[in-house]
Formats: sequence, C-alpha cells, structure tokens
Amino acid sequence: MKSSYAVINRELAKYPAKYRFSEDGMSTWLDCGSNHKPHIIFWQDHGSNKSYRLSDEYFNHGSRRGNTTLITGDRPCFALARGESAACMDPRIFKAGDCSVRFETSGVMRKLDEANDIHTVFHFGYTEYTISFSGLPELTIRLTISHALDCGCAATLVFINSGRAPIDITASFDYGRLDYIDRPVTAAYFDRTKPVTRRQDIAINGAFVRIAAEDAPFGAGVRGCPEAEAREQNGRVIFSRKLTVNTGEIAEFSLLAWILEDGDEQSGPLEGCQPAALLEDSRQYYDAILGQYSVNTPDKLIDAGFAAGVVNLDYDFAGRAWLEGIHYWAAPWCNNYQISAAISLGQIDRAGAALQFFARPIEGPCAIFMSNLEPLEDDRYGFTDGLPYYLYALTRYDRHTGDELLLSLWDKVRRSVDRMLTEKAGPAVPCSAGN
Repeated sequence: MKSSYAVINRELAKYPAKYRFSEDGMSTWLDCGSNHKPHIIFWQDHGSNKSYRLSDEYFNHGSRRGNTTLITGDRPCFALARGESAACMDPRIFKAGDCSVRFETSGVMRKLDEANDIHTVFHFGYTEYTISFSGLPELTIRLTISHALDCGCAATLVFINSGRAPIDITASFDYGRLDYIDRPVTAAYFDRTKPVTRRQDIAINGAFVRIAAEDAPFGAGVRGCPEAEAREQNGRVIFSRKLTVNTGEIAEFSLLAWILEDGDEQSGPLEGCQPAALLEDSRQYYDAILGQYSVNTPDKLIDAGFAAGVVNLDYDFAGRAWLEGIHYWAAPWCNNYQISAAISLGQIDRAGAALQFFARPIEGPCAIFMSNLEPLEDDRYGFTDGLPYYLYALTRYDRHTGDELLLSLWDKVRRSVDRMLTEKAGPAVPCSAGN
C-alpha cells in the first residue's frame, strides 16, 4: 500500500512549482497575471485535512525588520503590520494600512495587480515587480517595495517608454484600511475583500497625510515623493501625480509610508529620507547579515535554505528573545532551538539575552511567554515541554563561552528541574543534592 505522501507527491507532480530560485539562490521569483494560469497548491491544516486549491496571490509574503513587517504579494500590493502586544497566546496583527497601485493613460484606468504579465522577484528586504499590459506594448512598468529602516516602507513606481511618442500618465497610490486582523493560518495575511468597520481618521496637511483608526495602537504617516496631490476617497487616501514619459526615457513616482507612534512628529524617523537611499539601506542591511556567513554545498537548495534560516533568525528576534514573529505561536520549544542556532552562528550576545529572558520567572525556566513578553501563568500549559530544550541550549552556551551565565542562573534552573521531576515522576531526589 502506498503511503499518503507518495500519493501527494504524485499529485503535486501534475502542477508546476509556484516559486523558483534565481540563479544567485538568494531570491525567488514567479510569473503571474491574466496571461498565466493560476497556480494550484497542496494545502494541509493542523488536523491533517488535505486539499488542492488556488494559491493566494495578494498580501502573502512577509519580511520583518525590527518589529515592523512589510507584506507584499505575488501581485503588486503591499501593507505594513505589527504584532499585537497583549496578554494572550494568539495575538492579533494590527495592519497600519495597505496599498494598491494604478495609472491612467488615454482615459483608461489600469490596476497593476490586474496586469496581463507580472514578473515578481522576492529578495531579502524588498520585492520587485516588472509589469506589462497587452494593450500598451511600448510601456514597461517596474515597482520596487522595500523596508524603510525599521518603521515603514518605500515604494517606487517606474514607467519606461520604448515607443515613438511621449506617453502622458497619471500614476496613483491608493493607501488606507488601518485595522486589526486575526493571526494568519494560511498564506494570505488578511482578506483584502473584507470590509473595514473601524472608523478611519484622515488628516491631510499638504503633501503629508496622517491616518489614525478607532482604538488603534498606532497610526500611519504617508507622503508622496516628489510631493503629490493627496485626496480622501471612501475612507482611503489617493496620492496622484501627472507624468510625461518621453521616448526612450523613464519617469518615477514614489510613496513613503511608516508607522506613527503617539507623540511622533509628522515626518517621524523618515524625515529627509529618499526612496532610493532607503532601498539601498535595506539591501545593505540584509547583505550585512548574510555577509558574516558562507555555505557552499553541491545542492543549491541547501545553500538557499541556510541563507533563509539566517535571515529568519533575524526576523524573529524580539529584542530579548525569539518569539516567532508575526506568525506568533506561544510554544517554548519553537524559541529555544533558535538559541542553539544563534550559538552556532556566533550570535552569543543574543543567545545569552534569550537564556536570561526565559529564566525570568521566579520558578525558573521555561514558561510559555505571551506576546507582551510576560510569562503565562495558566497551569494548563506546562513549563516542562520547553525545559529540556532550554537545558540543551544553556549547556551549549556554557561550553562555548565558559562565562558566568550558567552560575548566575543555576538556582532558578535547579528549582525548575526539581519541579519537573516532581510533576513527571513524583517525589525525587532534588537536583540540589547531587551535582
């Protein structure tokens, strides 16, 4: 009898791979749009229910820097988000706005996400789109969306005219919809068709727009670059700019969006920043992370997996420990094995900080921590599942550094081990009586 996995693999062979690696192995790409067949993917949930379905193409790719996540899609779109800091194990995500892009020429409005041909490349820290419409063969459109430091994003739209006559264009970014969304369980981060019921407060001050929402933890600041007309429409903000693209030339229009904390000035940390400089900063940020390490195996897939693992380790670091990023899942073993990975990569400061963080409770390690970085006190969720992983990481750290961390944590570790032995096997000789 063939295993279910053999059947799955045979079925999957009928469908082409959705994403492919670029030659450098550091990015992935796909082609989509109305001229391409939709991708069919295999889907399986936590209950092992299996099915084949059309893949999500909007808001399905996350990239985190600091505690801000930039979400892009197979099709041109983007959003900013942060995980909720709350006393719960499955926090929501707050979306500080999403954006679509369109342009008008010769009286016809076209949306980039509905183009005939879209070539998408996902890099670490930014996404690139090359877009064309069958009715405009002389016009090529490029859209690049990158992190803007650790608080926002920069989107640059480029029109390239290879025809014989100038093309007049009105380009527009459509930004809005600040709202809470549930923690994602599928590829798409949120349902773009779901109506927003939270009241949106929009304040337009020349080229700068401040957007707030009812009961929101923070707002968003948005501006066009160069300065562009901004107008409110159906609870969103439209930034528009008229461009003339001469033969053999290009024309650009950009948008900067960032998260505004209470008390932030209107321009926040992006004051004076230019989109091209922010894109280069994003490239350099991830190049610096990857430049510390190298791997070279006969299998490029393994090399690419190593690079992705190094970057994901940075995505999920929450300042004091690894806490699973935007797909937060409050399970201690998910976070402890990342300590071991950090030790292997020489990230000793981060590993030590995480070991101290998970030992914060008076009872010692290794409780489950909620998204507000406080330990969960519900007795239904035991601390013991994570403790073996914690002990392994702590002993690895001690062998690697030989510093005083183990001694400083010893009393808490001893209490935690004694408690585990008592709960799992009844009264036992306490750890303190032995070595």
